[in-house]
Amino acid sequence: MRFLFENAPFVEDVLNRLKTRCLLAYFGGGVATGGDKTQHKFLHLMHGAWAETQNNLQQFFVASRLRVTAWMAVGRGSGEGGVGEHQERFLREFIAVRQRLDRKDNQLFFR
Repeated sequence: MRFLFENAPFVEDVLNRLKTRCLLAYFGGGVATGGDKTQHKFLHLMHGAWAETQNNLQQFFVASRLRVTAWMAVGRGSGEGGVGEHQERFLREFIAVRQRLDRKDNQLFFR
């Protein structure tokens, strides 16, 4: 129970994805409209939804974690004079990624 309360946003996201996949299986799979091979398609889609949910939960437990959030690590730095160093590195990398993505051909513009 403690896990659910400590990780409520993650659990809510996983359950919302499962709900969406179930609705798509029911309405998109033809069950609601009585389409051909509805039961097989519905079961296939539901199996995929459950497998994805299990995978998300499993990955949550086995993924490596930072001891502190990335933003806290950037702000805290490592000793005296380290704060500015980490912040500058973060900003340089962020600007480099932004410049790489900010092209006309991918239509992703930053203002």
